[in-house]
Amino acid sequence: MFKKIEKEIRKYAWIAGALFLLSHTVNLITPSIMQYVVDEGIANQNINQIILGILSFVLIPCIFVLITSLFNYVTIVFARNKGNEYSIDLMRHLLSQPLSFFDKENSIELMTHSGREISKYLNFKISDIPKYYVTIVISVFLLVILCFYHPLLAILQLCFIPLGIFPVRKFQKIVNDKVMKVMEYNASMNQSKADTFQAVAFVKSNQLEEKRIEDINHINQKIVKLWGQVALLDSLSGMWMSGFVTSLFTGMSFGLIAYLIVSKIHLFSYGEMFSIMSYCALLYSGFCTIFMTQLQKTKIESEFTKTFSYFDQLSERKQLEKVEIKDKIVFDHVDFAYNEEVKVLDDFSWTFEMNKWNGIEGESGKGKSTILKLIEKFYDIDKGDILIDGTSISRISTESLYSQITYVAQKPSLFPMTIRENLYLGKNNASDEEIKEVLEAVGLYDAIMALPQGLESDIKEAGKLLSGGQQQRLSIAIALLRNTKIYLLDEICANVDKENAEKIRQYFADMVKKGVTIISVSHDHAFHKEVDSLLKL
Repeated sequence: MFKKIEKEIRKYAWIAGALFLLSHTVNLITPSIMQYVVDEGIANQNINQIILGILSFVLIPCIFVLITSLFNYVTIVFARNKGNEYSIDLMRHLLSQPLSFFDKENSIELMTHSGREISKYLNFKISDIPKYYVTIVISVFLLVILCFYHPLLAILQLCFIPLGIFPVRKFQKIVNDKVMKVMEYNASMNQSKADTFQAVAFVKSNQLEEKRIEDINHINQKIVKLWGQVALLDSLSGMWMSGFVTSLFTGMSFGLIAYLIVSKIHLFSYGEMFSIMSYCALLYSGFCTIFMTQLQKTKIESEFTKTFSYFDQLSERKQLEKVEIKDKIVFDHVDFAYNEEVKVLDDFSWTFEMNKWNGIEGESGKGKSTILKLIEKFYDIDKGDILIDGTSISRISTESLYSQITYVAQKPSLFPMTIRENLYLGKNNASDEEIKEVLEAVGLYDAIMALPQGLESDIKEAGKLLSGGQQQRLSIAIALLRNTKIYLLDEICANVDKENAEKIRQYFADMVKKGVTIISVSHDHAFHKEVDSLLKL
């Protein structure tokens, strides 16, 4: 994917570079016109030549501005449109990753990088980078022009390069290290903020507001300090190149011209002197652009290195089989560990029959929930195999599995929108009758309809409008609307009162009689009183 982005950037960079080259080639004519006006028009007191030169001075900048505007339009439009497109592609790519990927990554950092303005990077690549290379070409051309006036002039300008490049290279390395550190601190600060808001009740009850703010401010001060140092380096680079070195070489160039004239080595006309100094000014501007772009390149690439590294993550793109699950799911001598130190399943074998209720019980940490997650292919097993109707799960596409299986977690996942919109996540545009049926099945219909806005009530972030038990039951209702042939239930009644838990249990028992398969995990043996098979870990 990243190679595709680079390829598209390259295409537009060539177009932008051509426009930039055209505009600056036109701009190179101005010093020659200046020389012509001074040496011919003014010297000969030819009013027509002077007026023609002045008109040229006006016309050429207009052409330059027109072409530059076209160049800016091409780069900005492309960067904005493609930047948004690539941001969506990155989000899609991240969501295609296995669950193990998210276990290792910081969610706030993922959010930060997936929401980063990629258009900024693209604009730099198709605007500043073409300018960089075109400026090198123009600078070489300017050196050739100065060489025609006198070789010593060109040789003197070459000394500008080492005097400018070595400090800038030093700045590059320092800036790179500091920008990477800023990215780390930003992720840490955002995570700290998110943790504080998520645990706001705990923070308030324990009077931790000032402590949390102090911790966040401590990180923020580090960020401010680092950005201040980066800004200082940028400023020093600009002062060094545009200020000191440019002024130094402007004076040295004028001094060399004066020396050549006084020593009678070469006699320059007034027009030639004006022209030489103008070409020198253009050359110094070009050198500054080249060196400052190098510094900016380091900063941009450091800022976006992590973002684009996510495009390199592997995801399930190869063609895998679609399997209709009819018979059984078999765990065949499966080993699995979330990390190398702790093995959750060790040589585990078991068969889950279809069209039956399969229960799983056991102590915490024995791998009950892990079994459900492996059936969903959230993780890859370390050893053995999981066979679905005789086909290895590794050969079955996740799309095929997810279309037939609904996983209901102990912790509900609700979104900050209306109750109806959350229910639509289970079945888009579900009818009012379907919604009523599933809400009654989980004992939630009357409570929701008693709300001032009923189904149109906004449940806010993480379902704050509802109690913990109501959130759990709404999550189950959403799952029921999916109406799949297999349900994986992970402690779904842990936060539900006994009366409603029994109502939910009975509803699933009736579903099994209609051919639905249940594989459930529960600490409550009463929830499993009608199971067809019970696995105890």
